[in-house]
Formats: sequence, structure tokens, C-alpha cells
Amino acid sequence: MIGIYNAKAGRSSEFLIKYAKILEHNRIAYKFIEFDNLFFDEVKKCTIYIHRFVGSDDEIYIARTLLPLVEKHLSIKCFPDFNTYWSYEDKIKEFLLSEIHNLPMAKSFIFFDFRNAKEWINRNEVFPIIFKLKSGAGSINVVKVNSKKDAIILAKKMFTTGLKSEGIPSFGNLKYYNPYNLMKYYGIKLLSTLNFYTSWNTWNKHKMYVLFQEFLPNNDFDTRVTIIGDRAYAYRRFNRKKDFRSSGSGLIDYDIESIDLIFIKTAFEVSKKLGFQSMAYDFLRDKMGNPVFCEFSYTFKDQLLYDCPGYWDSNLKFIEGHFWPQYFHLIDLLKNPDLKQPIDL
Repeated sequence: MIGIYNAKAGRSSEFLIKYAKILEHNRIAYKFIEFDNLFFDEVKKCTIYIHRFVGSDDEIYIARTLLPLVEKHLSIKCFPDFNTYWSYEDKIKEFLLSEIHNLPMAKSFIFFDFRNAKEWINRNEVFPIIFKLKSGAGSINVVKVNSKKDAIILAKKMFTTGLKSEGIPSFGNLKYYNPYNLMKYYGIKLLSTLNFYTSWNTWNKHKMYVLFQEFLPNNDFDTRVTIIGDRAYAYRRFNRKKDFRSSGSGLIDYDIESIDLIFIKTAFEVSKKLGFQSMAYDFLRDKMGNPVFCEFSYTFKDQLLYDCPGYWDSNLKFIEGHFWPQYFHLIDLLKNPDLKQPIDL
């Protein structure tokens, strides 16, 4: 029995429905499970528990509460497992994990004390630098900082009133956001106050830390490499017009001849070393031309992977075809290479 956690009270996401359709097609029993007084009774009947969660604070809290209990205390196989989800939506954890394992992640500078942050900013002679909140996808919560003065403004903000997701800068500094994004920010804030935009209310404020990352110029695109078991999807994402950010741009190139295999090789090595079931890496080149990733995430938009013309295996052999990531997740969880992917998924 495969248990699939459903956070939406009867309205399963399209991502989760694909798991269900694959299991139905292969005549494998499954059930959606919601959190109620019978949650653990239902989970105990399962051999595998799937709890796919995304970046809102409420979903993260629920997942990080339930998954360790199911995996560690009930000894039920989970997706994602602890190794895979521990660093999700936390760029501080990503960098520290990479640092202790000497992985090729872009250099980051993390502070939990304003005085130390200010001293470092005043010593730093290399600008621009990148400021990030520890969570956020699609390049939200990421800005380029061009001066010590602006870096100190952001650091002060983080160690006083803090910032909400998509709220950089909450104090309306047009140097960071163009007028459209600033209007969007204040519009969302107004709607949330009137209870017309509920997701804003699920975001906690970020405060009492500051995270900077080195700026890597001369990168017109990044290479997104997603590892699932011994398979690697890859495509390039070009930067927005007059912007350094590529994540969320929608400017995607699926040409396999344009993919540098060193990115794929590196991603395989990292996922194997850290025991990740599923992980997507955003690769750039550093100032010496070496491959580095600036972020990684266990989950992603499934359609982007399906639209790839195929994947590379761990021997860097390319296999043509269109495959949903949920299909490969289930193959690995069930240890069943004969699992079939429905045509009409």
C-alpha cells in the first residue's frame, strides 16, 4: 500500500495525481491520506509514504513534523527521505551542507549577528554581491546589491523588523525592484490584509540572519540538472532581459548538444555522496570557468522535466523519451524497473 499525503482536503495537486495514475495503471494499491486523528493508523498500513511539499511555511512545517515520525519512528520508507528534504527551502542549510562536504557551491557569507555582518560588509571590497532570503523559488527573494550602503540597509532590516517572502524590499527601495514588482508587492500586502490573498498569511518573516552570495558575472544562463536515482535531466535557462537571474524566466533551451556534461557528472557525484533520492541543481560557472551550483531543491515543476527529450544515465549515455519524474520516483521507491508509464498521464 502506497500512502500519499494530501494537504488540500480532497483537492489533490496535479503533481500528486500523477503518482496515483501511475499506480492505478500498474494495479498497485494506494490511498490519499489527510491529517486527522486517524493519520498514524492509516500510515501504519502503508509500506511507502509520499509527502511531496512545496515552499510555503505551513507546508514545510507540517512536512518537517510528520516525515521524521513516519520515517524514523515508524520505519516506513518515505519520499522524500531525511537526506533529501533536510535542506529544502533553506539556502543556509544548503551552503553549510556543501561546505562540510567540500562541494562546488557558490561561496556564501552567512551571519547570525548584525555586528559581524556589518564588519564583514565594511571589509568587503567586491561588489556587486547577491542578497538572498533563505527560502524562495523562481528567483524571488534574490537581489543584486551594488554598494556597502545598500548591503547594510538590508542587513539592518533583517536584524530588526525582518522581511517576508516576495517583500524585498518591504521599505520600498526602488533600487531593488522595478515599479511593477513594487506595486505587486503592496497589492498583495493589501489583499492579504483584507483576507483575499491567503498565501501571504502563511509566510513568516525572515529575520535574525543575513545571507550574501558571491556574484558570478558572464553567466547568460544557468544549467538546471535534475538527478533522480541514476538518471539526469538537463536544460538551460536564459536570463531575463537586462537581468542576472534565470530561474523563473521561462526562457528554456532543451537542446542536448548545448549541455556541458561536466554539470551532469558533478550533479551525479553530489547526489550519490549525500544520498539524495531526487535533487535539482542550478549550475553556473565561477570566475575561473569551473562549474558551481548556487542552489538545489528536491522538488520542481514536473512538466519541465517531461518536456526534456530524454535523460542521461549514470554512464552519461543519453536515453530518448519523455518521462514524468513521478514515474522514476515510483520505480526507485518500489524497486520495480518494469513499472509502466501511462500514455495519457
